[in-house]
Amino acid sequence: MKIMVIAPHPDDETLGCGGTLFRQKQEGDELYWGIITGISEDAGWPQEAVKKRNAEIEAVAKKYGFTEIFNFRLPTTKMDTLPLTDLIEKITDFYNKVEPEIIYMPFAYDVHTDHQFIAKALQ
Repeated sequence: MKIMVIAPHPDDETLGCGGTLFRQKQEGDELYWGIITGISEDAGWPQEAVKKRNAEIEAVAKKYGFTEIFNFRLPTTKMDTLPLTDLIEKITDFYNKVEPEIIYMPFAYDVHTDHQFIAKALQ
């Protein structure tokens, strides 16, 4: 079975459904990770912070055994300033490439606006 997890930030896959992902991988399912936001030097993050984040993502991907990672690198904490149609297009492309049977997504009424915005794009 193909499983698609949409994480607004890298760590939301673990906080939201980490145990389930480990179980599904153990059962032989294919896991696909969509990371919506990212940090960059262009957005004012120090180079060391960006390198550390990228290394953390690689380590987490290896631990879960994701088949593929889709990293959109949209600006974190600023999702609500972007056109919703742009996000829908990116997620649709991700969906069409994976063709998942199961999708894990953020809760629509989460307190974090990035989570709310991404959930809205998935409705």
